[in-house]
Amino acid sequence: MLEEIHDDLLTHIIRRVGLSDFRDLRGVIGANKRCKSVALSSAMLKETDLFEVLWLGHHIDQNSPYHLFLARCIHARNQTAVLMEGLRLGFMEEKLDEAIRRVETCNGTSVYMVYVLGMLQICGDDHDIGCTTLAQLKWWEDIP
Repeated sequence: MLEEIHDDLLTHIIRRVGLSDFRDLRGVIGANKRCKSVALSSAMLKETDLFEVLWLGHHIDQNSPYHLFLARCIHARNQTAVLMEGLRLGFMEEKLDEAIRRVETCNGTSVYMVYVLGMLQICGDDHDIGCTTLAQLKWWEDIP
């Protein structure tokens, strides 16, 4: 049955699954070789929604069952995966310079990226640069 679905439609379906929750891709990856190939393509992994990883940081841990999948997402330049890898490097492995370089490659429009970058800079003894980075958030403007 899956063999009869046109490539464009299959890609669209799998993209929708990946955009809803990365864990839902497990079933797609296990369905057959064709689905696995599409689901694990760089283009698909780059777009996969990993928002849950921001809140459940243990997923990025090297002992996590998701670690290999997230490593593929990092290689595909998924912004959330790259951001979480920067956090892991900076705060779990204490490689702040490498973490800062990694996070700086993320899309600068992400509030999370700006916050993480600023915190890494402050922890890396670049207090003034970190404060300037965090000032982009303008969070204090919302305080009465």
